Amino acid sequence: AGRWNISGSSWDSTDPNIPSPESFFRNLLYGQEFFKKEFGKKSNDIFLPDCFGFGYTLPTIAAHSGIIGFSTQKLQHRKLPFYGDHKLPFMFGLWEGIDGARIMAVPHAQDYVSRFDGQELSNNGKLVDLAKNGLNNTVYHYYGAGDRGGSPTIASVRSVETGMKGEGPVQIISARSGQLFDDYYPFEKHPELPVFKGEYRKTGVQRAILRTCSRKNDIFLSHSLIIDNKRGVRNEQNANRRNCGRDSFTRFKCSGTNRTGRLSATASPYDEPS
Repeated sequence: AGRWNISGSSWDSTDPNIPSPESFFRNLLYGQEFFKKEFGKKSNDIFLPDCFGFGYTLPTIAAHSGIIGFSTQKLQHRKLPFYGDHKLPFMFGLWEGIDGARIMAVPHAQDYVSRFDGQELSNNGKLVDLAKNGLNNTVYHYYGAGDRGGSPTIASVRSVETGMKGEGPVQIISARSGQLFDDYYPFEKHPELPVFKGEYRKTGVQRAILRTCSRKNDIFLSHSLIIDNKRGVRNEQNANRRNCGRDSFTRFKCSGTNRTGRLSATASPYDEPS
């Protein structure tokens, strides 16, 4: 008990651009219900390392779903500045939605396929530089396997464990993906946090035909639920139909400090650790 750390709050890794807000809400609802049932707790963050851009509705949807933070690493791959002279508005801060609701955001969590070769990380030059230039001398850093399958290497885990005991200029913390958000919550107590309003844009959508079909399916499901609600649950047959609709939706979604380094591991359940 207590050995599982929940990352992300949705049933699957939501595309935050094309599906409707209701679809996003339902994805979070089913995901959090599953975590509560299976692990006895809910997540506090949206964990989307590999999505191609994030719409302005995301912080509003997240905040109204009881979620306080968001992280990704995909936005670092854009080639040109988008926010003045920078690719990103900040390394971490607050993201304000269309209705004024706010969550904490880490738009650049470093590369999620980062690996370490066993060195002691409290003296790691990259982490020292990132922490030195970070807000409150803090850096949030993914490491692991990303989307390549497997889990963090033995050497990477050894580096983190050794670094946590190190005496270098960076204090290493092996953190949950949402731990930074808990540390800064409530956000009103941290006026130093910068605030961003707007979209996090990355790039054009690839495989347009798949995204088009996904959007058509999303509209179809939404209309089906509206029609079903208008009919009402009048007998057992209608009740079964509603359960079938919910199950179909689920199946569809499943298929489509001092200087501180906070390291969150990424893993994909395909291969054994190397």
